[in-house]
Amino acid sequence: MPLVLKSTQVNRSSMTLPSDIIQAAPLHITFNSGYVPPGFFTRFVVVLASKIELCFEKGVYRNHVTLRYQDPNSTSIEHVVVTDCTDVIQINVQHHHLDHELVSFTKICQDIHGYLEDAAKEVEELLMKCASGGTTNNKSTQYVFKHEFKYVCTSCPTTTPLHYITLPPTTSTQDSQVFCDENTNDYRVLTEQEKVWFKDTSQSTPATQMPPTATAKSPKRNNSKRRIKKGVHSHESDVKLLDISDLDYVIEELQSIDYTEWKTLGVHLGLYHTTLEAIKADHGSVKKCLMECMAAWLKKEDKVREKGGPSWLSLATALEKIGTDGIAINIRAKYCRP
Repeated sequence: MPLVLKSTQVNRSSMTLPSDIIQAAPLHITFNSGYVPPGFFTRFVVVLASKIELCFEKGVYRNHVTLRYQDPNSTSIEHVVVTDCTDVIQINVQHHHLDHELVSFTKICQDIHGYLEDAAKEVEELLMKCASGGTTNNKSTQYVFKHEFKYVCTSCPTTTPLHYITLPPTTSTQDSQVFCDENTNDYRVLTEQEKVWFKDTSQSTPATQMPPTATAKSPKRNNSKRRIKKGVHSHESDVKLLDISDLDYVIEELQSIDYTEWKTLGVHLGLYHTTLEAIKADHGSVKKCLMECMAAWLKKEDKVREKGGPSWLSLATALEKIGTDGIAINIRAKYCRP
């Protein structure tokens, strides 16, 4: 943030809020350096602000900003508070609870998590390019910082020093058993505040909705207040969204595909040309490239969310676009509701 902006006091925990507001467990972006790399926070905020609206009513500080987010199918507005704590970047998500929730807080947090991951990856890649080169002494330079998302433990007493939960090595869901840094021998279930960051396997997730990207920003109004524009979403279905744990099933369904079409398929699924070129350079074999392409899609990289997210329906639609109708018909028959 520009140096003319003042700093604000850092709160490294869940914030004290009115009773009608609930919040997720604080999410931290940590770095292998032990501190936030110079330039990371400001660029991170700029990238987020291109997707989610800055909330000027709550103030913009050098080390602390609030963004306003709304799912296109929800009447609730969430506040995403991003703070530079010097050693970590902290994210707090605050939800205004309604009597009739149209969209679960879990889905909202996972959508926001996706934006945060994409922004952090974009900034890291940008800083890597900026740092590459040499000094006046002809010494090579490179960006050596790596980031990682960690979840603050909300199970232990508030008097306990801030610490994180440790996740299982497999894909984490709301049913996962975890332990925290303070109790490494005692596995426990996730708290309600922690659960919202993880996939709920107990029910299907509505898919094929208009991505929040198109609705999170809003036009200016005549007064000083700004409101998020309501979006129009496509037809709803009960097709379950997929994730990286479904890679084996996806590859099995694509066994009869012409592997040379992997790149065109990736484009229709929402992956950038640069991402596909990197996969090609790293893996070579078209069969391996297809697997990596599907993995990137399941991880919601690039603009996959803008294509409806990874689901059997969106995969079938992309397959139809490249003329692989037989596989698409089979997928629709097995996984998509009529």
